[in-house]
Amino acid sequence: MDEQSPPLPCADAGPEGTATLLRRLQREVEALNQANHIQEQQILENLAAMERMLREVEEQRNQARAANRSLASVHQLLSRVTEAMADPLIVLDGEGLIRSVNRMGCTLFGRTEDELRGTSPDTLLCDADLRELSAGLPPLPWPTRSILFEAICRRGELLYEVRLRTVDATPDALPVFQLHGSPMHGPSGKLEGAVLIGNEITLLKQREAALMQERARADAANRAKSDFLANMSHELRTPLNAIIGFSEAMLSGIFGPFASEQHGQYVHHIHKAGNHLLSIINDILDIAKIEANHTVLEEEVASIAGILEAALVMVGDRVQTCDVAITVENRLPSMHLRCDARRLTQVLVNLITNAVKFTHADGRVTVEVGWSTGRDALEFVIRDTGIGIAAADIPKVMEPFGQVEGAHARRHPGTGLGLPLARRLVELHGGELHLASTLGEGTTVTLRLPAERLLCVGCTSDESMPCTNRPSTVDDGTDGAG
Repeated sequence: MDEQSPPLPCADAGPEGTATLLRRLQREVEALNQANHIQEQQILENLAAMERMLREVEEQRNQARAANRSLASVHQLLSRVTEAMADPLIVLDGEGLIRSVNRMGCTLFGRTEDELRGTSPDTLLCDADLRELSAGLPPLPWPTRSILFEAICRRGELLYEVRLRTVDATPDALPVFQLHGSPMHGPSGKLEGAVLIGNEITLLKQREAALMQERARADAANRAKSDFLANMSHELRTPLNAIIGFSEAMLSGIFGPFASEQHGQYVHHIHKAGNHLLSIINDILDIAKIEANHTVLEEEVASIAGILEAALVMVGDRVQTCDVAITVENRLPSMHLRCDARRLTQVLVNLITNAVKFTHADGRVTVEVGWSTGRDALEFVIRDTGIGIAAADIPKVMEPFGQVEGAHARRHPGTGLGLPLARRLVELHGGELHLASTLGEGTTVTLRLPAERLLCVGCTSDESMPCTNRPSTVDDGTDGAG
């Protein structure tokens, strides 16, 4: 009993004292039992908590074992992948020295991984490439032992063509590799090294050099062809101009009347054939000049209506001969254009002539002039209801001398220079020429010129300002806008 508990009554206290003593003892026993029960509950709870902790520890140990097994599996997989790579892989440490090399890298350099470990990767590079790589490279704030590593750190990532000192290479014939280098950072973001992967491109560079040589030879041959065509065209034009001039003089009657009507017809045929041949030679000469970059535009301010009228006059005879109806819709009749008027007229003549030539009698050709759908360009649109062109043949007819084989080419002779020449002249104006066609239904050719070439109403001089007041509605109207 506690020392502070009141003293027990004496045995001779009588029955009442004994009863009191028993009740007191009973209360103390109950208190002790209750205290023991609480302690037992606490012990049981502590044991349960310890069991839970043991289970958690065991579970964590199992998870750690599983993570270790998974990590080991990943390491094994990564090791198999790097060893199976067909390209060399090199890992650098924080000082830029080689930490590890895969099997292909060891084979390529003819050294073991232990022999390469701790050496600088700079020793594997050609000296000239290393000097070029280090040109203008500022030093790092910490010491390194590799210029290649410094370049990766400074640039964040490196993709560079280098020549490597492989085991079977000679100093004057080192293989070319495309080297990809990436910095390697730790969990805290600290730079811990770099990874290098090389891809050999020696054969690719050899093929590239061969292609460059072939291209140079092709360009030289093309220039020689252009020079030849230009020279021959000049040589042919001189006697041809004489033939045309004399035939014109004879047709005018300056030398007197013909002995017979048949003689006059012959001279007319000579004159007509001479002009046709001269137009072909002029087209060839124009193509040759453009391909040789010798064509210079003689720009001026010309009215759109005047250019259209000149083109229609030039194709008038063919239109009457072919019995084809031409409709002209000029939505910008008062506008002017900064262009080479002669060249642009030549383009329209070629396009309209093609449309008329490949359209059957009683067919229609429509010439439209106006703003493009997006209001960002001036458009000349030539539509016909002719024989059309198959989609597969469109690229062919846009190349010089390109003609569609078959009956169409035989029934409609030509040199195949009209469309290519028109496209080149439009491109010299900063524009585009698009062709859309459906076989048996007709063709639409769209000539687009930059809106900056369109000038305001009343412009008549080279000092005129480009038109800025473009229509904002879908309907162009009859007068357009200036």
